[in-house]
Amino acid sequence: MPKSKRARVVHLSKVEKKTKEDLQLLQTNVEEAAEKYPYGYVVFVDNMRNNHLKGVRTSLAADSRIFFGRNRIMARAMGTTPATEPQPGLHTLSEHLDGPTGLIFSSRKPDDLLEDLKSMTSGAYGRAGTVASRKYVVPAGIVYTRGGEIPAKDDVKVTAMQEVHLRAQGLPTRLEKGDVLLDEDYTVCKKGEVLTGHQSAILKFFGVEVAEFQVRVKAYWSAEAQTTTVLDDSAEKGDEDTDMDA
Repeated sequence: MPKSKRARVVHLSKVEKKTKEDLQLLQTNVEEAAEKYPYGYVVFVDNMRNNHLKGVRTSLAADSRIFFGRNRIMARAMGTTPATEPQPGLHTLSEHLDGPTGLIFSSRKPDDLLEDLKSMTSGAYGRAGTVASRKYVVPAGIVYTRGGEIPAKDDVKVTAMQEVHLRAQGLPTRLEKGDVLLDEDYTVCKKGEVLTGHQSAILKFFGVEVAEFQVRVKAYWSAEAQTTTVLDDSAEKGDEDTDMDA
């Protein structure tokens, strides 16, 4: 069962803002990567999770660089017109930095990188607002900590203290002689349903992943062809910034 985590209050006044020096460094690093690597990719991430993204960075570290930051800074580094681009045709890639997108500059050819990124797809806990990728039902009877995902003989029973938490999230449990029971199967979510906070909490308690972390390529630029090819323009448009370590 996943370890529980206490909720922490983050005071916005204490969140560090990017300094002018940070933004200049981002621009310089993108410019250098554009000069160094033969391919540039605009990517977006489904169900962003920092721990999964760290794994992607590690896997690509030998021959690639990944950037997430302010779109306008990264676009400026790649040029917005033929006169300002550091490499021929690169400004056509900057046009696709829209919403929560990032950049990968790499020596890997498009087919190879697409295959590598696909292999790094992994399950993730669904947060409120996530679209469930599967249906999940907690079976009737004694409730176990994996909620029917593994055989009961390999699982442990939910405790009375844990039952209080589950009931608070809307699971209609009851106690009988120390056992936590459900009188009938309980559907936590259906495939395609947008999760609420209560559903998300129940799913996480039972260790059920109904979201999918995936890095997808929106468009790529080739130094040899000096052009940009669009692969997937379905990324959600939204806030400009996705500030992460470059």
